[in-house]
Amino acid sequence: MSKTVGNLALNEQMALPTGGLNVHAPVGVTPIVVFPKEVIEERPYEKDDATNDFAEMSEMLDFLWEREHNAGWEIEIPSRSFSLDVQTNPLKNTTGLILKSRGILTNYMPLRDCAISTMLDRARISGTALNHVTREVFRDIVNECFLVAPKDATAKVRYADEKISAVLSGYYVPLEMPEIFEIAANEIHLRFPRNIFAGGQWSHSITSCEWALGDESSLVDAYKQALDRHGVDNDYVSPGLRLSSSDVGISGVNLMPKLIIGKNRVFLPLGGVVGLEHKTGASMEKFRENLSGVFGQYRDKLANLAALLDVGIAYPEGCFAAITKRLGIPKKYADPAREAFAIAFYDGSSCTAHDVYCGLGELLFQMQISGASGEQMLRMEDSIARALTLNFRDYDKPMKDE
Repeated sequence: MSKTVGNLALNEQMALPTGGLNVHAPVGVTPIVVFPKEVIEERPYEKDDATNDFAEMSEMLDFLWEREHNAGWEIEIPSRSFSLDVQTNPLKNTTGLILKSRGILTNYMPLRDCAISTMLDRARISGTALNHVTREVFRDIVNECFLVAPKDATAKVRYADEKISAVLSGYYVPLEMPEIFEIAANEIHLRFPRNIFAGGQWSHSITSCEWALGDESSLVDAYKQALDRHGVDNDYVSPGLRLSSSDVGISGVNLMPKLIIGKNRVFLPLGGVVGLEHKTGASMEKFRENLSGVFGQYRDKLANLAALLDVGIAYPEGCFAAITKRLGIPKKYADPAREAFAIAFYDGSSCTAHDVYCGLGELLFQMQISGASGEQMLRMEDSIARALTLNFRDYDKPMKDE
């Protein structure tokens, strides 16, 4: 039988040796001793699929600082020195893989599923065939590739709770996660005293949160005037901001302008992510510059959104379906969102491209009720934002039966 490990499916059959495997953590962290016939329970946030949601910014910051205290980095590890092995008694929903290196990580540490892709990058190997081999064969392939890595290639290893979360390039520049979110919270509070923290999410792969900056903000004045001219309700219109970051190579430090509208407080992405990659030159000062610069983008982005009010749509449901297909939205989300959108126009009510774009917000609701992960939600927001680059008239066609 096989299981999925990140993007990797590995055969679970393996021989269990009679002795235990001592898996040591870095200095100062209590090691785990794994015995073949024992089941060892993990604490909640040690689990690979662990997540946490936050209703208060202070709660989120406290949690991130606590996580940072239980994590760390090992740097300048030669790629040729890595050795991968199979864990003797893997816990449920873990990769069952362990990694060490000569001279630095001298004892094996378990690999999280979010570490697999970056480890393969260091071994310079990829391919779908890796999804269909046993752990033992996978181990042997990766170890052979480590042996022929460039002599000067090095890696930075991110670990947390006695597990490896990423095996990143030696050129990767770490930025402390809690400090990033603390800087953003302080800057937003200074600029927008009536801001509302709209929630945050954490996983081992990525962390994100959102703010509503306040419906009194001058950033939305011109957009609200455009809504008035077209007779569109503007009872609540506020600029919003999403901050997301990862310390395992999933993404850089990304800021996305958003718009919150309507009595249901629908968050719509406005696109144009301002990103800071973890590369040479990355710093907290550069992040502060990006944060300051992102606020200057709202008026232009909202002007582009307001322009959609002048684009009439003859076939609302057909246009919505064609747009979601163009964006590559899975049908399990697109179909119910389209059906909900179509109800508003079943009687032939006039529709604009602005209506269609706002209707795309229903996709996020469909994902929420289906239990999608925070990372999946972020990807969907990025997809929705791409619709602002499309010519909606090109997709204004009758609904096709499929």
